[in-house]
Amino acid sequence: MEGYMRIAIGCDDARFDLEELLKPHIAALGHSVTDCGVNAGETVLYPDIAVRVARDDIGDQHDRAILICGTGIGVCISANKVGGIRAAQVHDTHSAERAQKKQRHPDRVPWRARDRTGACKKHRFSVP
Repeated sequence: MEGYMRIAIGCDDARFDLEELLKPHIAALGHSVTDCGVNAGETVLYPDIAVRVARDDIGDQHDRAILICGTGIGVCISANKVGGIRAAQVHDTHSAERAQKKQRHPDRVPWRARDRTGACKKHRFSVP
């Protein structure tokens, strides 16, 4: 999917800083961004955020989603428990593109970022 996208973003309290860095970058690329949590200073369990974002994504409220936690593993496992979601942990643009191409329903995939990634910061989101 190219062009304008509705992107949901959510994180646990361990990666609030990365979420705040990504939101204006995504908006500057011309996409709408919906922050599904966490708020500054709030403590939240990553499964709660992952399931919230995944349910919004499957409900056609968003075209793409980004979930961020300390490793990316927990949010991926949690989001995959929502029927119709095929979440992938990605750490660079190559793995994001490969995960996207392997999906049966590529418009239903929430994306994950890990602690050590710079890929999400430079990713153009034209081919998530």
